Amino acid sequence: MGFLDKLTGTRRPAPGTPRSTPEEVLAALIAVGGPDDPYRVFEGGRGDADLTAEWRLDEPRWSTVFEQRDVHRLVQITMRIDSEAGEVRSLDRAVTVTWSAGVAQLSFTKEFKRGQINEMSFRGELSPAGYERTWSFSTEELKEPLRRTALDHGWGWKGVTFGRL
Repeated sequence: MGFLDKLTGTRRPAPGTPRSTPEEVLAALIAVGGPDDPYRVFEGGRGDADLTAEWRLDEPRWSTVFEQRDVHRLVQITMRIDSEAGEVRSLDRAVTVTWSAGVAQLSFTKEFKRGQINEMSFRGELSPAGYERTWSFSTEELKEPLRRTALDHGWGWKGVTFGRL
């Protein structure tokens, strides 16, 4: 794995891993976002996307969690199944979240954030025992299950930074 692969989050499946059909990997990726997960994966999306993964901000169960944790930036991941290359191509977009009376309003950042976005937020409190982390949030919580699913099905994961999805 080269420097650029490491930078973009590109991974290859383990040698000898049998490759599933495009339909099977598509179904497996959609299944990643189950009803108990704070994110969902669905077919379609912007441009050439076959799939989109996003946080469940419109569901009361999850919007409360995000609002209480004062989350203001999230990532939306679009994916395309590239059958010729045997890889799932992914592209991230930053989304700004504004909270109003418990309802999330999304807007896309004015600064151009596109490519591979890796962010982590956390909040802590100073207690008599010292600093304690009370919660954390990372884009990898969304990205890693998708990447692992593609690799387990014999498909590579290609993080796109420049060019088309």
